[in-house]
Amino acid sequence: MDKKDDMAGSALGLETLSLDDSLPPSTKSFEYHSTNLSSLIVPSSPKSSCDDSQAGSAPKTKPMLSILEAIFHDAEAAEGGIGVLEFSDYPGRGLSEECLDEKSRVEALNHVRGILDQLWWTESSFVGRAAEVLANGSRDEGWRIPLGDSGVLEFFLRVLVSVEASQHLILHTLRLLGNACAETDTNRARVVQADSLTHIVRQLKDPSLYSIAVPVLYNICVDYEPAQEQAARLGLVRELLDLTARESLDDGTHEELLSYLSRLVEIIVEMDIRGPLNVDTAYASTNALFQIASKPECPLEEFLIWVDAGVGYLSNSSVQHLALAHAALGPVLAVLVKCSRLLRPLPSSQPETQVLTDGDRSLLLEIQSKLIDILSEISALPEFHETYPLTSPLVDSLERWIGSSSPFMQGCACIMLGNLARTNGLGQIMVRSMELHKRAVKVLEESSEPFALHAAASLLRNLTVPAEFRATVGNRGVIKTLPRLWLMDKVPELQYAAVALARRLVTGCFPNVRRLLEPLSSDLDSPANSRTLLSCLLLLWETNRNDGIRTEIGRLISAVIRELNKPQRDASPGEVEALGERLYVLHPDLARPLASMVSQTQYPVVASEGWFTLALLSKEKAGAAIAAEVTLDIDVLQPMAKIVTGSRPTESVPEVGIQRVDDPAEPLDVVVPELELEPTPPGTGTGDDGMTADMRIGNRSNAIILASNLLEHQSEEMPSLRRQILLDLLDGRDLIHQSFEELRAGGDLRGVQVED
Repeated sequence: MDKKDDMAGSALGLETLSLDDSLPPSTKSFEYHSTNLSSLIVPSSPKSSCDDSQAGSAPKTKPMLSILEAIFHDAEAAEGGIGVLEFSDYPGRGLSEECLDEKSRVEALNHVRGILDQLWWTESSFVGRAAEVLANGSRDEGWRIPLGDSGVLEFFLRVLVSVEASQHLILHTLRLLGNACAETDTNRARVVQADSLTHIVRQLKDPSLYSIAVPVLYNICVDYEPAQEQAARLGLVRELLDLTARESLDDGTHEELLSYLSRLVEIIVEMDIRGPLNVDTAYASTNALFQIASKPECPLEEFLIWVDAGVGYLSNSSVQHLALAHAALGPVLAVLVKCSRLLRPLPSSQPETQVLTDGDRSLLLEIQSKLIDILSEISALPEFHETYPLTSPLVDSLERWIGSSSPFMQGCACIMLGNLARTNGLGQIMVRSMELHKRAVKVLEESSEPFALHAAASLLRNLTVPAEFRATVGNRGVIKTLPRLWLMDKVPELQYAAVALARRLVTGCFPNVRRLLEPLSSDLDSPANSRTLLSCLLLLWETNRNDGIRTEIGRLISAVIRELNKPQRDASPGEVEALGERLYVLHPDLARPLASMVSQTQYPVVASEGWFTLALLSKEKAGAAIAAEVTLDIDVLQPMAKIVTGSRPTESVPEVGIQRVDDPAEPLDVVVPELELEPTPPGTGTGDDGMTADMRIGNRSNAIILASNLLEHQSEEMPSLRRQILLDLLDGRDLIHQSFEELRAGGDLRGVQVED
């Protein structure tokens, strides 16, 4: 057969690889099968019958051994000294090959191996013809193990190494290796042990052999980890990607070959990232993968594989650093844009050029999510702003993405720019010059996609880390956009982000506190006139069971109370006082979240903030009345007693010699700093509860001030037993135990009514 015709038909026998639609979207993966390479040359031979009586009933393709015998006779006649007579006596001669058992096949091929050696030593031209016949015969699964056990496979592995072998011989040697290794691990092991993958990989550089070498490598590697490990060490992924670029295999005219090649890449990448990674090679492969995937003509099936493989490499932190060092994120962003376009519904007037199955859509969403996670990690690296300054085209693209119709592009841009805003000095430029806060607020106003909303809220939080920008952002009406997000109870992460943003905005910013306490309606006759955005948050605290959200609401209330208890440059004392009165009158349950803060033990810094705020709240009579409602709850009094006396009410209370605080309005001892919510590991303080000595001292001082203020402002309204508890607490007397026992006997502390 002419070599040109051989190669022209090379794609005809490849199996089509497709997605396994039987798998659920979350676990969907590519199903791999070995391919039978002899169909690249000749069609499959029909099976012959073992029944001699049917031998003449139908025309048959001549069996492999008979063809080999004829070739060897020709060689004997032409060149002599071949030893054909020995081969003519192989076991089972005259029987149909289907009737030969494995042992007989091995014995027959043992004779073949001897003759092949003689042909090779004599530099016979008949070796190539024999190789072609054996490659065709290896299509039959029954010949694969015998080819290995007889040494025929080993013979051709040695041929592959030889520089004297003709291209025709190498071609059929590759075919034989690919077919003999199809789903046959014993032969795959022989290839690996002989280190023959190296020589097969070299054939990828030969324009006339790469179309055979790719599926051969596939058959050897699929479902066989030793071969995958060796291929990974040889840098096979890089070789395949170079081949794709060099021969333009992604131009739409090599679909079946590209199908095998892309799946082979995926297999080796998966193995590559599991072992020690050559970072330089991995980076080069990553860049090539994303460049190929970003091309418009890249088929969807291959696009999914290229990107998933690239994501696998780019998940490695060392590869991420190299990508930054080479400013190579452009193709990655281009791939994310392509993902978004593929997922975007087409207008009804526009015919669909690419119909997505549910499986395709699921894979695209998964890949898109992975890409955004990786870009988030990279943009958080310290060197990101050095590689991509605010004036770079990439940052310009991200800025425009915030206005995109794709929620994923919007979200990705907000995340990356939000990370960038954490760099010293950049947030100021982003707010004052770039006015990114306006774009982010618009997302909160218009989007209904949780991912974009969450990312935009996070961006605004980072932009408002400097207190000076909180009023600027608040002026854009951002606070009024948040109640809609607080109601999205099916997305607690978004609820938390929206509450956290509100807390950030009111912390140290009186104008935003004013906005938070504005009536929901200006109509004096409307019930909404007596409700505020803080009322909405208190309702959320009551109905939501998420500890993070509830704690964040408590900390927001703490920030509001602090702001109303310090001098303001932008407001008169009268306005501050009026706003404080509005706070107390319209929000009688204001202190309940604070009580939850001090009663929890997971976050010591949150408890400290709660004690500080309750003490601050109790300075004025109106605030003390609200604080008394929760402070006299047994769940608050118990930790309060331990803070002040060092013991729980059920323990013996030592003499502590506490002096009564005569002036409850004096400056409080501890101001809790602005900290992110993060548990303090046990043992990092002076005790196993994670509290430091400073926190203990501050909590004790604030608890004493709280008790003193309550006795001063609420003594007359307070039942005698409650008053006695506070007096005992301040005096450090053992009578506090008796008081608690009485309260337990009477039920819940807030429900006990004791006449004087």
